[in-house]
Amino acid sequence: MRGEEEKIAKLLISAGKKQGEEEAKHLFQLLVQLLRKKRKLYLLGKILKEVKKEEEKEQVEIILAREFDIQTKRKIKEEVEQLFNGKEAKITIKEGIIGGFLAKSKDYLIDGSIKGMINRCLNNLTLSFDI
Repeated sequence: MRGEEEKIAKLLISAGKKQGEEEAKHLFQLLVQLLRKKRKLYLLGKILKEVKKEEEKEQVEIILAREFDIQTKRKIKEEVEQLFNGKEAKITIKEGIIGGFLAKSKDYLIDGSIKGMINRCLNNLTLSFDI
């Protein structure tokens, strides 16, 4: 049954992207009516969990070390979204990464941060001194 719930979740997300929010709401209402009619309303929670999982797969988080002007953030966001095949990106600021950026999705991580570079250098140094 899990496969069917995943398919329904993907369908709901796809409809929302292609048709818009109002059409997605209408489709969701039809789904609820169908589940109620078939006496399977208990599946709604599982379907919504699958929708959330699918949406998380499609999101990319961009973590910047500092605040940038709107134009720069828009450019960064567009480039990362293109790099991640159109997945929606959101930007957050974390000063702990010192400088640079991180771009991560559920499946991938691009670490262009100063802290990441320092850690990789330290790891390489320790590996080269291991005997």
